Formats: sequence, C-alpha cells, structure tokens
Amino acid sequence: MAWNPQSLIRAARKSGIEFDVDEDWLTGPDPHGKGFQPFSVAWHHTECGELSRGNMPSLDLCRNPGQYGGEARACHIVVGRDGKFQIIAGHGTYHLGTGGPLKVNGKVMPKDIGNRFSIGIEIEASSSTKINKNNRETPKHGINPAQFDAVA
Repeated sequence: MAWNPQSLIRAARKSGIEFDVDEDWLTGPDPHGKGFQPFSVAWHHTECGELSRGNMPSLDLCRNPGQYGGEARACHIVVGRDGKFQIIAGHGTYHLGTGGPLKVNGKVMPKDIGNRFSIGIEIEASSSTKINKNNRETPKHGINPAQFDAVA
C-alpha cells in the first residue's frame, strides 16, 4: 500500500493529541522522492542542554536544516516539552543516521537507508534534568511525563 501522509493527521486526531501542522508540511524537499514507504517509527530526544529555551527549541533546526548543512527536514514530528506535537513533514526526512540492517515486524530495513522506512519523531529534552530510571514521574533523559504519554 502506498504511503498516505494524511495518516499522520488522522492518527493524531484519533489519539486526542494536541497538535499543529506546518502549512508547507507536504511541499518541502523530499530526499527519497516517491520512495518514502514507512513501516516503523524512530523517536529520540534532543540534547538541548540548559541553553535551550522555550517549548520547542529545536523546531527551527528540524524545519530548516539547510541553515545547518542539511538537505531536507530533520524529522516528521517535533514533540514539545508540554507534549504538544508539531507535524512538519509528511514525506521523506533525514532523521536516522547510518546503521542496519534491521528487521521490524517481518520487514527488513536495509543498511544505512532507514530514513526511507521510518517516521522520525524528535522529542525536546533538557540535559539539565536529573535522570531517575525507576520513577516515571521524574523526567527520563529530560523527557517529561506529558511527552512520554504523547508518544507511548
């Protein structure tokens, strides 16, 4: 089945997540052309440190990676510190680095092209928070409970 970017919007609405969508979420550069066929999700936190301010300090970088040497958007969704989603791309992005091959639900993600097969979710974090792996109420890796619940 062909990828339908509107499925991101439908899934967000169905889950009750608070979200906004960039106006140009479908028109930015697509590094994979028509080859974006996701069957997995890659999510990780951004190490912004104490210098980062606001709810989504990495949003500009994720939207406009050309300013920083990138060719396409850095992810599909940014999750703010308040748990709100910002959907910034509905096509291919550069979210994953090199790696693989990896088997996901019986499908093989070939070596070093995971971006073509994954929806990238960037979760804002703060390196200044203390990590307590045994207590979900304490931010893990700078990710707070609202963010954790939003992506879980």
